[in-house]
Amino acid sequence: MSRDINDQQWAVGFMTTEGKYFTCETFGFALNSAALNMKKKQEWTIIAGGESNLWKIRSHVGRYLSHDKRGKVVADVENPGEEELFLFEYLQDNSGRFAIKSKKYNMYLRRDGEKQFSGNHRDPESYWYIRLFVHPQVNIFTISRRKYAKLIDTYDDMYKNGPRRIATTEVIPWGAECVFTVVYVDGKYAIKAGPSVLKSDGSLGNDIGQDSLFTLEVMQGQNHGLVFKDRKGWPLSFSGPEGQLKTRDKTHAADKLFKLEDSDGQVAIMAYNDKYVSCSHGETLLANKKREKTDDGKDSPMSQNELFQLEWDTGSKQWMFRSVRDKYWSYSQTDGLLSMITVHENKRSGHGLFDLEYQEGEKVAFKSKTGNYVTCKGNGSLGCSSTTVGENEKFRMVLENRYTIVLGCQHGFMNFKTPESTRIQCNKATYDTFILIKAPTEGYYIKGSNNKYWTLDDHDTLESANTETITFLLEFCDASRIQIKASSNGRYLLGEQNGLVTATADKKKATMWEF
Repeated sequence: MSRDINDQQWAVGFMTTEGKYFTCETFGFALNSAALNMKKKQEWTIIAGGESNLWKIRSHVGRYLSHDKRGKVVADVENPGEEELFLFEYLQDNSGRFAIKSKKYNMYLRRDGEKQFSGNHRDPESYWYIRLFVHPQVNIFTISRRKYAKLIDTYDDMYKNGPRRIATTEVIPWGAECVFTVVYVDGKYAIKAGPSVLKSDGSLGNDIGQDSLFTLEVMQGQNHGLVFKDRKGWPLSFSGPEGQLKTRDKTHAADKLFKLEDSDGQVAIMAYNDKYVSCSHGETLLANKKREKTDDGKDSPMSQNELFQLEWDTGSKQWMFRSVRDKYWSYSQTDGLLSMITVHENKRSGHGLFDLEYQEGEKVAFKSKTGNYVTCKGNGSLGCSSTTVGENEKFRMVLENRYTIVLGCQHGFMNFKTPESTRIQCNKATYDTFILIKAPTEGYYIKGSNNKYWTLDDHDTLESANTETITFLLEFCDASRIQIKASSNGRYLLGEQNGLVTATADKKKATMWEF
């Protein structure tokens, strides 16, 4: 699964009207439409072809789809030219179906059973559905408004009036309210905010129905982005001063184009003094914030100043901590104190790059490029001058921007073996949305859609079968990836190609789960 979609290049799958996926085999680049599930061999990248609605189509092995004058369709071209340009012609029946047409030869990509060939006219054998090949939990960006979507709840300080709704108010997507799940349902998409689902009139419902399903069209050229259309063919847009998401008319314009972006993990960081690190004091970082309790005794949400986004630097293979002010942690070479600097200064100096060294339980130490560790001093200030790890160098990171979590790996998504089973497997084409509940002391309780908690059976196989809770620890290990440790036996989850998930691995062999 790709972790990001930009507005001129999209990772997708092409599905026939019979529910089978266009496939490019790894060896020989053979094409067929036989696969029932969308995995790596069914991934295609569509790339803007320079003119409006022109696309180049690249397979998972990096070769391009091509169409010659005799109607032969192959996917073995390394350097795309005119024969590798295609148009997408969407049907006007609000079904989301479209045809793929060769620009040069005006012929359509068709199939005869599971084989691929081309023809001179459109018919049901030349119709496809497009499916996004991305992790389903994303941030939603409005291209013309230049803001991100957020769930506005009745308790929100800024928007106290009105029902719960999704508005486009955020310059930077911060917190769980800005994370949405795009759910694929029979060629269409639903947009979920936690357990609620967006309806075309802008209201939020409990169940996915015809009024909450949208067809998807991918546009490029001067106006490029994603278009979500309701069952009347009206595109999703935004309305009013806060930009509430809803459909309002059938016209197509720039205000009806969206972009989906990867949602990085955002964490609250608690020091040895049981207080959270905050950037509410200008450039200074202090561990001086207590988490408040709600009237019913639950932990209240952290403010944006106490959330930090974990960003993976691929060059150094280290982590950066970004604040809501769009600045990053950095340490001074003179006194070792931590403060906030701009991303440009951070990448230039390298003083904001850290390794995560996990300790006992879920405690973690932050090691800088110099080999020193971040430490919390008696007054709550943070420094980076300690050469060893003691209690003052141990922190607890709590994932805050996920009410629910979707997990995937190289084999597929985590989901139940069958709808009736409690066994969880990791090679599924569809996913279950798990509820993530922070445990009082450390780790998380994880609940499946069957309302049962994760547990391990007598063979350490993962199930969602318990009414009682056991904790699992999340360890960040790569860009938007975690390793999961079962606290009951101290072993990590291992996902295998046959779908089996067991808590039997050490850290070196543990599966990295995309979240």
